[in-house]
Amino acid sequence: MVSRGWGTVINSEICFKFARERLKANFTFYVLGFFIYSMAQQALGVVPQFLAQMILAAEPSTEDVGFIILGVGGFVALSFLLSLPLMPLKVGYTKGIRKEVVGEGSGEITDLFSEFRNSIPVVFNLVVAGAVVMLGFLCLVVPGLLLMPLPYLTAYLLAGGQTSGLDAVTSAWSLLWKNPVLILWTFVFGIISLLGLLACCVGAYVSFPFALAAYCKMIQQAIDAGLELREPPPLPV
Repeated sequence: MVSRGWGTVINSEICFKFARERLKANFTFYVLGFFIYSMAQQALGVVPQFLAQMILAAEPSTEDVGFIILGVGGFVALSFLLSLPLMPLKVGYTKGIRKEVVGEGSGEITDLFSEFRNSIPVVFNLVVAGAVVMLGFLCLVVPGLLLMPLPYLTAYLLAGGQTSGLDAVTSAWSLLWKNPVLILWTFVFGIISLLGLLACCVGAYVSFPFALAAYCKMIQQAIDAGLELREPPPLPV
């Protein structure tokens, strides 16, 4: 299937074929790498839940608004802080996939931890990308849905070495503006990722890497097209 987005040709058949072949050829990296990332995500996610429950349990009266606000606020703040170490892991995993996409070698488990040395630009760019998406959801939801690809594009560009200032997120904004067909494929690959949950959740350790590999291949197709179709508006931050 070939999709066009303002002149950019996206060949989804090539993307799915790439994901299938690479998952089969480098199963350890894709599945074990995602397992490590998801375990880290779950482990860090337990901490704010536990602390929030402790705060709420300290005040048995549900009418005490102050304790409720403290519990919810603490949960949100701590969840955000503990999500920051996951960002270099996410970009590192994407980096391993990108190596295979552009033919720079095979992805390795060590790639997963390779972006901690770039933690500041990685976190900075992904936080901005997430803030833009959140801003979109505050604007009657639909703009947020249209901006959903932005964090993924930003992570891919960070994995490619765009770690100077806000280069990654601004380039991702430009790439999305010129290739709006990526919005549709973001949801398609999201659905594919979730299909693995039907297999007692274990299937997600295959479906998610498969979908991400195909999506990374598609992003690279859009980058390789290199069509300067129109200048994007300024990033809304």
